[in-house]
Amino acid sequence: MLSMFFDDLFRGTSTLVIGLVVIIVFVGLVLYVAMFAGGGSSTSNGGKARRTTLMMVAPLILLCSGAWAYYSYDRFGGISLPSGSMPVWDRPGPWGESERAAKQADRAQQQLRAGDADGARLSLEGALDSYRRARNVLGEAKTLGAIGDIDRRMGRYDIARAAYSDALALYRKEFNRAGVANVLRGLGELERQMGNREPAIAAYSEARELYRLLNDRQGEANTLLSYAELLRNVNEAANARKLYIDAQRLYRLERDRAGQAFVLLGLGDLERDEGQIDRARATYDEAREIFRDDRVRFGEALALLALGDIEIVRREPNAARPFYTEARMILYRDRVMFGEIHSLTGLSLVERLSNNPAKAIEWSRGANAVAAQARDAVSAAALAHLAQHPGTAPPARMRARYYSLR
Repeated sequence: MLSMFFDDLFRGTSTLVIGLVVIIVFVGLVLYVAMFAGGGSSTSNGGKARRTTLMMVAPLILLCSGAWAYYSYDRFGGISLPSGSMPVWDRPGPWGESERAAKQADRAQQQLRAGDADGARLSLEGALDSYRRARNVLGEAKTLGAIGDIDRRMGRYDIARAAYSDALALYRKEFNRAGVANVLRGLGELERQMGNREPAIAAYSEARELYRLLNDRQGEANTLLSYAELLRNVNEAANARKLYIDAQRLYRLERDRAGQAFVLLGLGDLERDEGQIDRARATYDEAREIFRDDRVRFGEALALLALGDIEIVRREPNAARPFYTEARMILYRDRVMFGEIHSLTGLSLVERLSNNPAKAIEWSRGANAVAAQARDAVSAAALAHLAQHPGTAPPARMRARYYSLR
C-alpha cells in the first residue's frame, strides 16, 4: 500500500495526500480549541478538565481518521465518503485516474456508434488501466464487461468469456448483484451465439433471479427477451411465447414502449414461423409504428426488414421493395452492416421475383461486399448463410441475435 502511495505521490495524483491535509487541519483546529479552552479561567479546575478532555479526544480523532484514510485508500484507491458508497475519485477531479477512465469509456461508446469496434476496444483497454491504477474495482469490472461485449460481437468467444469471468469475480467480490446479473446476461448471449443451449439457459435463469431480487424489472425484461429468442430458435414456440408475454408485461410496467416493440418483433417472428402471415404482418406493423413514434430508428429498420420478408413470403415483390429500400437507408446511415446485408439481399430477391436477374445479381454482389467488410460475428454468420444459400435473406434469428449485441 505504501508503494502505491509513494507512486501516486510522485505522480501528484494521490487523493490520500488531499485527505491527510484535511485531517491534519481538522486535528489542528481541535488542538487549538484545546489549548485555549476556558479563556481567562483556564487555571480553574473546569478549564483544565475541558482542556484535558479535548487533548485526549484529539489523538483519538487522528487515529480514527488515519485508519479510515488507510482503509479507504487500500480498498478504493482514494478517500471515500463516510457512507462508503461513492469514493471521491468517482467525482470529477483533475487528480483522478477514474475521471480519465470515464472519458476513455465515453470515447469507446462514440467509436462503437461509429462502427469502430477495434478503436473502441483500445479505448476500453486504456480505461481499464486507469481504473486499475485508481483501485476502482467497480469501474474495472464494468470495463471488463464492456470488453467482453465487444469480443463477443467480433466472434472472439474465448477472450470474451475470460473478460466476463474476470468481471464476474470482481462484482461478486464487491457483492454487487446488479453487476453480476448484467455479466450473467452477457454470458448467456455468448453461450447462445455459440449454440450452447444449457449453459445459456443457466446464465439467463440466474440473471433473471438476481434482477427479481433487485426489483429491476427492466433488467428482467431484457433477459426474458433474450431467453425467449433462444427458445424460439430451438423450436420451443410455446415456452418462447410465454416468456415474450412476461417480458411485454414488465416493459409495460416500466413504460418502455421500445421494449414492447421489440417483443412484438419476436411475437411476429413466432406467428410467421407458424404460417400466420397476415397476423405476423399486423404485429410487425404495430412494432414499426411504435418505433417510429419513439424515434428508435434501428428498431424501425428491423420492423421494415420483417415486413419486407413477409411480402417476399407472399410473393409480392413490389410490396416488399419500399420496405427494404427504406430500411437500407436507415441502416446505411447508422452503419449497421448486418442490416445492410439483409436489406440488400432482400432487394436482390425482389428483383429476382420481378424477373430482373441482372439487377438481382447487382444487389447480391453489394450484399456480399458489405458482408466481406463487416467483422462482427452476426455479419460473418450472414456471409456464411449467403455462401450456402445464395439469393435468400438471412433468417429472422440472425436479426434477433443482432439486437442482443446492441
